[in-house]
Amino acid sequence: MPTAEPTIDFADTVDFEAPADWALVRVRTEQADDGWAVDGSEAWSTDGRMPTLAWQAHVVQDAPAKDAPSATAALQGTS
Repeated sequence: MPTAEPTIDFADTVDFEAPADWALVRVRTEQADDGWAVDGSEAWSTDGRMPTLAWQAHVVQDAPAKDAPSATAALQGTS
């Protein structure tokens, strides 16, 4: 899916060190209609902070036909 507009917002409390434990990431489609979709994402740390939010608008395309060449083959000029 080609991305039309990615956005990432960092909270004031974000640190750019690798997490020592785990992080919970939730991604959900907020809206989808007429060939477009908007997804929202949140990342939560083990101490309950939400250091990042992200949004992405993208184009939703039909699946290629089963007999269509792969994207790699199309770029290489083979099928």
